[in-house]
Amino acid sequence: MSRWFALLIVLALLSASGIAQDAPPTPPAALSIFRGDPARTGANEEADGLREAPRLAWSFPVRRPVRSTPAIAGDLAYIGDEDGRLYAIDITNGERVWERDTNAPIVSTPAISEGVLYVGGLDQFV
Repeated sequence: MSRWFALLIVLALLSASGIAQDAPPTPPAALSIFRGDPARTGANEEADGLREAPRLAWSFPVRRPVRSTPAIAGDLAYIGDEDGRLYAIDITNGERVWERDTNAPIVSTPAISEGVLYVGGLDQFV
């Protein structure tokens, strides 16, 4: 009986230390978050660098400052401002597609995963 007890202790220690745990799952390909991946590496394996000097394509007026980076999925960019407004903007022309009032300042970058948009405000709700 003491061998089984010792084996259970060893398995519990391995599990608690993370050695016996599975590797974290690979994020889905359709994941759009700050700096591109959960590790925030900023790496984009599909990009081959700038082809020409950057230029301003369009600008978008907001009521209060934007303190985060946009999340982009397809042809839409999602940004939130300190007034609590969440905007979906067409990246091809800078036009507002829709706007929602969250009733709380948005200072974090929205995230998109599997077709769902997540945004947190200073009211501590997502």
